[in-house]
Amino acid sequence: WSVTGVRRVLFRSIFSFLFSLQRWRMFFSLHLIFAVLLSSNLLVTSSAPPHIVVIVVDDVGFADVSFHGGKIPTPFLDTLSAQGTRLSRYYAHTLCTPSRMALLTGRYSHMSGFGSGGILMGPAPFSLPADVDTLPKQLKHRGFAVHAVGKWHLGSTRFKDTPAGKSWGFDSFVGLLHSAVGHYSKSVSGPEGPSSAFYDYARSWSNGTFEPFHDDSHSTKSLTREAVRVIKEHDPRSPLFLYLAYTASHTPLQAEPEWMEKCVHLPNPTRRVFCGLVVGADEGIQNVTLMAQQHLGDNVIILVTSDNGGMLHLGGLNAPLRGGKNMGYEGGVRTVGFITDLSQQWFKGGVTYDGLFHISDVMPTLLAVVDGASTHEACKKDSTEPPLGFGYNQWCPLARPGTSSPRMDAVLVLDDHTNFVSYIKAPFKLMIGHFGSGEWNTEPTGRYMYDNPSVLQMLEELFKGWLDWYFGTRDLSFSWYKVIHGVGERVRRFLHADNSTDFSTFNRLVLGDPAKGDVLASEEIEPKRIPIQVFNVWEDPEERHDLAAENATLVQELVHLFNTRHWANHRKQFNWALSCGNSSHRFRVLPQSVCAQRTSHLA
Repeated sequence: WSVTGVRRVLFRSIFSFLFSLQRWRMFFSLHLIFAVLLSSNLLVTSSAPPHIVVIVVDDVGFADVSFHGGKIPTPFLDTLSAQGTRLSRYYAHTLCTPSRMALLTGRYSHMSGFGSGGILMGPAPFSLPADVDTLPKQLKHRGFAVHAVGKWHLGSTRFKDTPAGKSWGFDSFVGLLHSAVGHYSKSVSGPEGPSSAFYDYARSWSNGTFEPFHDDSHSTKSLTREAVRVIKEHDPRSPLFLYLAYTASHTPLQAEPEWMEKCVHLPNPTRRVFCGLVVGADEGIQNVTLMAQQHLGDNVIILVTSDNGGMLHLGGLNAPLRGGKNMGYEGGVRTVGFITDLSQQWFKGGVTYDGLFHISDVMPTLLAVVDGASTHEACKKDSTEPPLGFGYNQWCPLARPGTSSPRMDAVLVLDDHTNFVSYIKAPFKLMIGHFGSGEWNTEPTGRYMYDNPSVLQMLEELFKGWLDWYFGTRDLSFSWYKVIHGVGERVRRFLHADNSTDFSTFNRLVLGDPAKGDVLASEEIEPKRIPIQVFNVWEDPEERHDLAAENATLVQELVHLFNTRHWANHRKQFNWALSCGNSSHRFRVLPQSVCAQRTSHLA
């Protein structure tokens, strides 16, 4: 070997070594860039769309979970929400039916033909208009298997209006069709009260099969078992959408003994049983989540929401917020909501999102994620607003912490039949009409749920205690208490005459034509003339400082904005108020001729 030859071989060896080193350096650099992109959620890493589980808890208030500082222990919800994104300004409608309508249609309830201030009562003949799309239909078009378990409460007079019917599009359903059942009996009081109770628990499929079945176990355990079955029977190679709507913590207040053992620290008996129902739901959600992770893997998005605030006289609590269910105050509409991505690739974990988020935003947000998976694209900020009254796609703000919410206003209640409006234009909230008594209540420390109960409220709770003693935990106790509470509610409204609506003024204010300048003059804006309140809910979330009396200009601006932006649009929709032949005070009773015409139109 010559010296030159040795040098040449040595040079080549060194060059090859350096080139190899450089290749590995590039390899690691690319992986580092990939990891950075992944951590900032700028890159979609999986072409497989996520499995989606949406869980609704019933009448669970703002202070009914321990991660909001409540006294009810919800350890799994605390953990699951901490791993995801907690929605701190999450709003629903004030009642069961409207919130579920908005969740599954991606639009305000009144945009689907159902006023957002009422609920379906018994056999009310409501049908979803044919032009209204739904989340299960859209996901089914994208290749998902779509199944519903639990409480429905969105129509049931014909099979097409049930979950597995063509109006909604689920593949299968198991649960109850009405608002509530006895947690053990699975029966619901009929329109004539306890004497007309009927059984409401069945399975159904999209082929038209409908099979009632008997189940003596507690509804929370039964629904959890059915949800776990749906997950286990699903082929994980295709995407799954599971809609699970618990009946807990809706009345009747009936809880399992082992759940009650975790609530002995609560002195109020009503609150204690309510706590048991929430504890049961917490355990049920844990079982469903564990089965989803075990059988489907980590590519699972779980969204948990309550349908409205807690019901104060039946154990719910919304402290420090004001009011509760069926009220336009924060306690009735600002509720529990979070979204957790077990894979951490679609949404961030350990984040609190302070942007305005309405329950109607769930559908467009989830669809955006699914579409992003199919196109291998990250979230894109929408440059245009959705059609008026429809939900916003909030994938980008949730995936990229620090991004502001695209939503700046929200209609919480728009119901011309009860003459009631609750409307947020950040940071203000406008309320018009009968907005409830609006008490502030803290965790009860004695016999009564209310901090400063009126004589009427004390009599109600004492009577309920007697019913519980006489009937035990049977459904009859709750059925008769509903009657008594309804009477009490009418007495309360009569006694609070200054909180009733001057309908002629209301019609000018809300029902008038905004193009003609139908806005109240400043001298007409005062409580005795028409109930109207304005709060800065960003700075005053407890709604203690009413701005209406001191700032007439602000009131006029908010009313004008609501009129031109939402009421004018609402008047273009056919707002079916329910209930043909139903004499409930919540609904306008329509003539039978109109009922027949509407029914034939939707057949």
